[in-house]
Amino acid sequence: MRTHTPKVHNVVAACDEDDYCLKAMVMNGLLLLSIVLSFYSIALAIELRVIGATILGPDPQTVNRLNGESFQQDALVSFNVRGVLHCGCVQCLRKTPIHVSEIFDGSARRMGKRSHSLTTTKRMMMGTTCFSRGDGTLHIGFDQHDNNLNYRVSQEGVATNPAKVTWSPDLFGPVLDYLPGLESLDKSVYFINVTYPRFLSIPSSVHSTSGSDLLFEFRVGRSGLGDDWLYTYTPRNGWTQIGRYLEGVNNNAYINGLDFDVNGNLHTTWTYRDYVNDTGQDVAVEAGPNGPENNHDMDFAFSPDLGTTWLNNWNQKIANCADEQPIVPVSAGSQFLGYLSTGEF
Repeated sequence: MRTHTPKVHNVVAACDEDDYCLKAMVMNGLLLLSIVLSFYSIALAIELRVIGATILGPDPQTVNRLNGESFQQDALVSFNVRGVLHCGCVQCLRKTPIHVSEIFDGSARRMGKRSHSLTTTKRMMMGTTCFSRGDGTLHIGFDQHDNNLNYRVSQEGVATNPAKVTWSPDLFGPVLDYLPGLESLDKSVYFINVTYPRFLSIPSSVHSTSGSDLLFEFRVGRSGLGDDWLYTYTPRNGWTQIGRYLEGVNNNAYINGLDFDVNGNLHTTWTYRDYVNDTGQDVAVEAGPNGPENNHDMDFAFSPDLGTTWLNNWNQKIANCADEQPIVPVSAGSQFLGYLSTGEF
């Protein structure tokens, strides 16, 4: 690759001979000062003030914090019904995986909770929750790390007609190891070794032929040997499988989350972790599969149709879940940066 080194000394010499450069430096300095003052004025104009604080629930005193992990999709979700803000979170307190509060005029009123004994307080055991605006159901996934699916859904109208609901454990159905509407799927294939579940509300502006309003994403398989799957929820009709959109090849993708842009495209980024046989070994946090030598690349893809087809930076199709063609590590254009990452995932 050819390089070019600018001759700085020639520029300095020219400035010594012509006061035009000095004027230019003064003008540039004034421009910079103007920009700084402008940003300062904007900062003053958009100053944020705390007008109140609402405690949704106590922080669990465990070794590992289970609420609001960096790899969690949404630690807290909200749903506005006629000016009343309903907040839902999976509040991991050993016995309390779901906590919903009604907030009005700055105060919180606990709507209720559903008890469940967590199997462990490992920091990966995150929970996820989401409201369906179509039928008012509340969906929760919890206590999830390389185990069978733990899923619960409330009765209809819990979110859309809260005034007509008497909150009690009876509002929720039993813990399910499958998704309603997909009873025909083999649970030992599709709902086993589930990790990092995440719900995502589909914006009302996004066109969906089925009328679905929720996405559900999770990994099936262990660290270094897993695939990521997508499902959509249609109010009053249940769940539909989109398919496997990220396939690991002696590795697995660790996604940084999912989100929609203003045009309705679904975006995701991820890094890959290679498989390391750690069976029977005591693996330290920064060694073995968690070591930087086994985590690499930054990858990107987006979907214009709720996760069915996926494109790269150049708008080239690299996956089609309808044809069982997921994104794989060698998919063209999905990788835009190679780097090493560390930490526990």
